[in-house]
Amino acid sequence: MKNECDQYCKRGDALHRQLPHRGYVKTMLGRRSRCVHNYKPYIGLNRVLQGTGASIMKRKLTEVHAQRKDTGFVMRITNHDAVLGDATTPETKDKVSTILNAQSYPMKVPILWECGTGRTWADCK
Repeated sequence: MKNECDQYCKRGDALHRQLPHRGYVKTMLGRRSRCVHNYKPYIGLNRVLQGTGASIMKRKLTEVHAQRKDTGFVMRITNHDAVLGDATTPETKDKVSTILNAQSYPMKVPILWECGTGRTWADCK
């Protein structure tokens, strides 16, 4: 995470030998986040995890939007990891679920989405 060693970095440490000091961390998809003055490793790890999740969410939103005519789904709101919208046909839920659950990136553990329908948001749970 840091571009140089200081009192928190011990040269005999296993992490010091394995990880380069470059001044930033990268998400799985290559986005960088600078953290020059932070010495806490959990901050860098959180940036990698949250940044990768955000990139995957953006990718899925663009995939759902690109196939909106085929699915009959009209997106209204996105909030963190939820997508809310209008289903124009009864098959919309299955079509959107297929798009979201298709794995865009190779990972050891697949990312799966739950889809629900209802008149109100509370009915979708």
